[in-house]
Amino acid sequence: MTFGIVTNVKQVCVWLGYSYLFIRVRMNSLAHGIGWSKMVVDLTLSSNHRSLVIDFAHHSEYENIFARS
Repeated sequence: MTFGIVTNVKQVCVWLGYSYLFIRVRMNSLAHGIGWSKMVVDLTLSSNHRSLVIDFAHHSEYENIFARS
């Protein structure tokens, strides 16, 4: 996001699907705060990706982590 490679929520969600975090969450979802009921409903964790991205965006905007150009 900071380098302009990923520019919107949809792209970040796709990127997360290829990340090591996604593999770790799939292997041990309970350790990452995702219950079995969520895993059964959403095997790709797309709704979880979206909520993580949006929460991070709100937090980073509040903390002014990213400079706006």
